[in-house]
Amino acid sequence: MPAVDPTTAPYPPTTYGLDYVAFIVFLIALIVGWYLILPLLARRAKEKPPKPVPVPKPVLAPVDRAREAALEEIAAIERAVGAREIDVRDAHLRLSATLRQFALAVTGVDARTMTLRELRASDLDAIAAAVAQYYPIAFGVTEHSRLGPASEIAREVVRSWR
Repeated sequence: MPAVDPTTAPYPPTTYGLDYVAFIVFLIALIVGWYLILPLLARRAKEKPPKPVPVPKPVLAPVDRAREAALEEIAAIERAVGAREIDVRDAHLRLSATLRQFALAVTGVDARTMTLRELRASDLDAIAAAVAQYYPIAFGVTEHSRLGPASEIAREVVRSWR
């Protein structure tokens, strides 16, 4: 077979210009930027939950009256568990609700539907700590037969409130 002269070949070799190289570099930078910059922007966008606005003072009950009502409710929950009117799971839910209602009465912050994070953000740390101890029993799979220290924890939170 005769040798082919490259200068006279029907399809001479082509070279790629800088346009293609620049386009490929741009695409790679775009992909890398997407995975590096987007998470940084998303992290910066997260905001802390706003602190709830307290109810005006005239609506608030005096601390002593609220404390007495909460202690009576805790005792009633203990009696109901002792009489087997409610189970331990329901008692933990009611103790949590009692502490949250107490927080509303003494601070004006409606803690009845707050998450633990919102309770802590509202400076209700003692109530958040007690409620956090109630969650595993109230929402756990295992059924408990004794109330344990739950009512004493609630009493201590109510008594220690200033």
